[in-house]
Amino acid sequence: MACLLELLKALLLYIFTAANIVNQNSCPSNWTQFHKTNHCYRFYNETGLNWNDARKQICSQQPSGDLVSINSKEENQFVMGLIGSKETWIGLSDLITKNTWVWSDGSEGDYRNWASGEPYSPYNQDCAVMNFGTEKSQWVAYPCDEQIYFMCEAPVV
Repeated sequence: MACLLELLKALLLYIFTAANIVNQNSCPSNWTQFHKTNHCYRFYNETGLNWNDARKQICSQQPSGDLVSINSKEENQFVMGLIGSKETWIGLSDLITKNTWVWSDGSEGDYRNWASGEPYSPYNQDCAVMNFGTEKSQWVAYPCDEQIYFMCEAPVV
């Protein structure tokens, strides 16, 4: 009887543990979770793409994935930790309405980290890049058709 009771305890422990593992939210392989946003992030630095191709061909492969939307100083620092000093597309643009910068995923955060004099977009510089030139961790307006690295973001699944 004691052996049966121990077996039953072990079985219940296994079921409970398996249920918790299945229900835990996590990021896909090669993605990094930022717990303050409960989102997953991936820096693509194998090859550069233009802003739109990065969104449509790569980031959208994850459910609700898009170019990263940075909505706080902490998130900006987290992203910087992933990309280092590489020039990187983020999901901010004024493609819909000139001089009205919005996030590609529709998020409404008002945090901005523009470099001094930015956004300056007189010549179709309608997409935002982080780390351009000497402006580390800050953002600048940049032509959307340039081929550079990019950061994707998606909700934890």
